[in-house]
Amino acid sequence: MDDPKITMAQSDVPYTPFHPEHAVYGEKHIPGAKRNDQKRLYVDFGTERHDDKQRYTSSAVMTLEWQKIWRKAWILCGHESDLPEVGSFMKVDFGPESILVVRQADQSLKAIYNVCQHRGMQLEARDFGTNVRFNCPFHLWQYDLAGKCIKVTDRESFRAEALDHDLDIEQIRVDSWKGWIFISMDRDAAPS
Repeated sequence: MDDPKITMAQSDVPYTPFHPEHAVYGEKHIPGAKRNDQKRLYVDFGTERHDDKQRYTSSAVMTLEWQKIWRKAWILCGHESDLPEVGSFMKVDFGPESILVVRQADQSLKAIYNVCQHRGMQLEARDFGTNVRFNCPFHLWQYDLAGKCIKVTDRESFRAEALDHDLDIEQIRVDSWKGWIFISMDRDAAPS
């Protein structure tokens, strides 16, 4: 599959909100783009019809999209009104990942992977709820709302090397814009 040609263009036409009915077939600019800061992205997908079903059904394409797009993008996952109080959480299952977005005591948001660091068990099966901490249902390890490990059940029964690494759950980027919550698994993603 060829990459679409991406071009930037500008016009002397005064700025007006773009609507598809204003598009001229094959035109290389978006009507209404006037100044450099108002340039609009035009993606030329060509005129040929694509019947390549593989791009919709192939696990190889899905894996490539996951690595190249979805792990690097900001993903809309909900609204702040879904997390009204301290300890409110939402579970976001996206691709192979399960993520918890949690309201903190200082009213900020944290996002952590929904997985116990001991045996990989999911901490939460519910889509929404409120907790004071997260308890692993397998061996009852406990994590605070930010993913810090606060209790290892039967710690004395583990060999020292089994617990000498970071037991906290990895946090991922979370931000909100006008109340909408976005997450990104890429630490270097451009700001939302």
